Amino acid sequence: IAYSEKKVVDFGNSIDGFILKDRSPSCGINNVKVYSEKHGMVVQKSMGLFAEKMKESFPEIPMENEGRLSNKELREHFLTSVFTLARFRLLTYNKSIKDLQLFHAQHKYLLMGYNQSLMRELGKIAANSNKEKYEVVYEKYYASLLKVFKRIPRKNNMINIFMHNMGYFKKELKPSEKAMFLESLDKYRIGIVTQSTINHLLESWIVRFEEEYLNNQYFF
Repeated sequence: IAYSEKKVVDFGNSIDGFILKDRSPSCGINNVKVYSEKHGMVVQKSMGLFAEKMKESFPEIPMENEGRLSNKELREHFLTSVFTLARFRLLTYNKSIKDLQLFHAQHKYLLMGYNQSLMRELGKIAANSNKEKYEVVYEKYYASLLKVFKRIPRKNNMINIFMHNMGYFKKELKPSEKAMFLESLDKYRIGIVTQSTINHLLESWIVRFEEEYLNNQYFF
């Protein structure tokens, strides 16, 4: 417990996510066996002591146990969350509203795929129409950004984004290429392929047709 409390201070604002040891007495997120001191029997299941302190101190930070990361969708979601938050944290160096607005613009489709209403809310924060100080705007944006990654995006949301992005190339693509893309979307819908599979297909067209706007989108 003392170690955990010290690590909270050491980590400060530098944490973007946790991968914790499954069922560990220190790091297990759930299903950690708690034994009776008298009888040696399992009396309940709880969080590990370190995990519990981290959850209490960083309640919104992405946290996953190692075992669940073998699931492709959970792993993709977790890594997307962590890398996006890490990129956002870099904005603490220049402290520029313009850089924050650029961050929002470059993450438009990613945020839209996760949560359209929060994407619009973040856009209003980044616009800073009230001319608030950078630190205030940054903290407001960060608080809402953490909410974006609370759950895996709905597949229907992502499919809408995929279709919208495919529209950039509808005049250049052959009918057979469009058919292959739609077939891949069906495979994504039923869980045969992951989001990154569709992203790579779209990304190949971004490179082929030199689509600069999409090339700057972190969705890819």
